[in-house]
Amino acid sequence: MMGSSTTRLVTLALLLLPTICTHTAMGQTASGTLRGQVSDPSGAVIPGATVSATPAAGQARTAQTDGQGKYELSGLAPGKYTVTAGAKGFTAFQQDVEVAARQVTNLDIPLQILVEQERVTVEEQGTTVDVSPTNNASALVIQGKDLDALSDDPDELQSELEALAGPSTGPNGGQIYIDGFTGG
Repeated sequence: MMGSSTTRLVTLALLLLPTICTHTAMGQTASGTLRGQVSDPSGAVIPGATVSATPAAGQARTAQTDGQGKYELSGLAPGKYTVTAGAKGFTAFQQDVEVAARQVTNLDIPLQILVEQERVTVEEQGTTVDVSPTNNASALVIQGKDLDALSDDPDELQSELEALAGPSTGPNGGQIYIDGFTGG
């Protein structure tokens, strides 16, 4: 049999045990959980998206969505977090969330489709007719010292110009224009 002092000691230990356990549990930080689903504008889930929760001071916690687009970040210290999410072909998501101790915070994340903008500039360029002899592929323009080398006699000048033009097709052969006029 035990003595009365031993019984008192056992009784005292049993009374203090809940108090000791409570103080130990209070010394540990209770954590919260952040979970949800990532989807596109049509409501289709996005597997393989990256979700991160970053506290004001500390390391970011990151998770990948599963085949159903679901994610879970557990063991988060209570406080405010900046949650970011992204996936290829979608715009980035960012939102501030409060995580409470021993609570599950649900945050479903809608990602918008990334629209890549391309710029096409169309300028009006009308078809123009250029009657300038310098833009005529079959025209031979003589100016300056080449013109001075030709004869002053009109009949000889015509023969020299026809020789420069070479053989021509058509009923009248080649035509000679002087300052835009012919035949004179």
